[in-house]
Amino acid sequence: MVEKTGLDDMDGSKLIDIISDPAVYHRTLIEGIRQAKASVILSALYIGTEKTKEKELIQAIAESLADESRPNLEIALLLDYSRTKRAFASFEAVFRPLTKLTRNSHRLHIWLYELLSQRANQGGIREKLVNCLPPQVKEVLGVYHSKFAVFDDKTAILTGANLSEEYFVQRQDRYYIIRYQQVVKFLSGYAKFLGADSHVYQHGVLQQPKQNLSNGDVRKGIEKLLEDCMKGDKVGAMGK
Repeated sequence: MVEKTGLDDMDGSKLIDIISDPAVYHRTLIEGIRQAKASVILSALYIGTEKTKEKELIQAIAESLADESRPNLEIALLLDYSRTKRAFASFEAVFRPLTKLTRNSHRLHIWLYELLSQRANQGGIREKLVNCLPPQVKEVLGVYHSKFAVFDDKTAILTGANLSEEYFVQRQDRYYIIRYQQVVKFLSGYAKFLGADSHVYQHGVLQQPKQNLSNGDVRKGIEKLLEDCMKGDKVGAMGK
């Protein structure tokens, strides 16, 4: 069980570790962001922006993007569209400056995934009804709820915790550090696949999804990704 730091076994001799408490989870996320050389993916229902531990996480993102020793680092956030829109003013106040920084904007990806049950461009009476609903009510139709982090496509944290203060301070949840190559590869690919079908917040503008995949397309895409990830050699630690 991880007590002091979550990423102290990056040589991969352990395939799974269990994080002990919310404070260690928060510290492990920040450590992963600060140590990553190529990529960070953070997936959750939402990200908090106003409280102390939330600000520390966002500060780690900002400082990592500005770190000249890691010029190729890319950071992606995959969040639920409706939940983020509910507190969009606070979200935009924090992330708009980051996305508008010329040298950083192409390396910070903010994907807001909207479940097909929420989308307005479905035609007919359903489209009219969905268009009339406020974000809080649209959440009743379903939300994106996958919570994990991936660092350099080598290590993942699979959890039930959101990126918010209560989950960083007092609310105990599940936190597993995973180094199974196929699992890490799947989580990374899963986030990128859904990210390509998400609203994109970039340069202070919220853009519509480019693909607008159907339920069948999403299911087939994820099944294909899972199949591809499970092919190959026996499951082993990353980097080995």
